[in-house]
Amino acid sequence: MDHTFRAVPLASGAIRLVAAWNRIEEVDWPGVVIGVADPAEVVAVIPDCACDACDSGSQDALDELDEYVLGVVTGSYRKLRRGRREITVYSKDHMSRSGFGRRRVNLRRLLPGRFVAFPTAATPEMAATDSYTTKASDYQSKPKWLHALVKAIADKLVNDGSSPKKLRRKRIRRKKVDKKIERVLARPKGWHQIHGSPWLDVNQEH
Repeated sequence: MDHTFRAVPLASGAIRLVAAWNRIEEVDWPGVVIGVADPAEVVAVIPDCACDACDSGSQDALDELDEYVLGVVTGSYRKLRRGRREITVYSKDHMSRSGFGRRRVNLRRLLPGRFVAFPTAATPEMAATDSYTTKASDYQSKPKWLHALVKAIADKLVNDGSSPKKLRRKRIRRKKVDKKIERVLARPKGWHQIHGSPWLDVNQEH
């Protein structure tokens, strides 16, 4: 990154805003990196990809940039972190979260032995580019009944992902997470938080 600019607000309790140019995937034209606070934490990289397929036009990039900058300037931006959980509020209508999902059990770590795989039949085109697909073969050093149990559990997790019962459970879990996030945002005790007051006094005309 180069050509870094830092805006330091005069308002008490407001956080700083950092903008920097950066090269994207060795392309010699700039993207924009937005950071907040001091030391700065990255909020967004715009655009996040320089390929033509991801190029939806400059207006989309400008709208995205406006949202992030306005979130900081108006004081609505909040980033909370606690362990692996993270909540980021960009604006009244835009929020992201991570780390609130159910932890997946890795059967490969729980069970001794190892899974092996072998290449499936490859077309000449795939062979020319060294591109092969693989499928699991026998589970080594374990009895066949245990391998069948592992396979049955894996199939159940994959095939039941879109069933009505599964979708209903997902909705219930999502509502529980939403309520938990609301409580955290209302009382973020024990959470590391980046948040600042508005840059401008809303009671005055500027």
